[in-house]
Amino acid sequence: MALIANSLPVASLAEPGHFLLVNDRIAAPGEFILHHVLAASLKDSTAECVLVSFLERLDHWKAIQSKLGVTLETYATRKSFVFVDAFSQITMPPSSPRSQDPLVVPPIDPEASVPLRPLFDTIVGALRSVDPELPKLLLFDEVSLLEWLVPSQAEVTRFWRALFALKQKMGFGLVVLQSLDASHNHMIEFLLSSCTMHLEISPLASGRSSAVTGEIAMQRGPLSVSDGPSYKAVRKQALQYRLTESGAVWIERGTGGGML
Repeated sequence: MALIANSLPVASLAEPGHFLLVNDRIAAPGEFILHHVLAASLKDSTAECVLVSFLERLDHWKAIQSKLGVTLETYATRKSFVFVDAFSQITMPPSSPRSQDPLVVPPIDPEASVPLRPLFDTIVGALRSVDPELPKLLLFDEVSLLEWLVPSQAEVTRFWRALFALKQKMGFGLVVLQSLDASHNHMIEFLLSSCTMHLEISPLASGRSSAVTGEIAMQRGPLSVSDGPSYKAVRKQALQYRLTESGAVWIERGTGGGML
């Protein structure tokens, strides 16, 4: 997969069978990583993408992807992209009006005896609906909301265990965004122990400036493959970044220069 920056090969870390965990903070949101990975994967035709969103609706993703040169409707027509509105699926009663947007998977019944099983089945169906000729990439935005929508930690843990087993079986790449400020310690530790690569996005200790938005630390996860080519990019020093209208500008610490 293409790199989103010479200094941070994030897209190459979302390869089939890998699990990239992105932890962010309220003061330093990490959604831009998902946008860059999604855009790079669709543009380069390296993966068929399923996006499961708990936080933002499809219109938000359409608008940001458009700035990155990606028209999601086009890829949906090619069966290269599927959007799953997970928040509505869990919270919307079956009798509520359905979205007319063909990209949105219809909501599930929140009164089901096992709340997350229908969502899991929907994700399986979405993965099977995309073009089978290319590898698959499954992306989740702010999954800390899942912990608040489903109070049972045991149920949430079972959901992730089932998803990891599905990843092992189907071989898709997995990218998950999780807030360190909104998630329970148990779930933070659980996902961290299951990833192959870990990105942590933090605000600057000195506060946000006009030149730098925050910094990213990249480390191998517990399940990383030491001889994997993409894992040689692990950095010993955090990389700073600045967000712009067109994406992220990457800045080596201690320099004033940036790279697109």
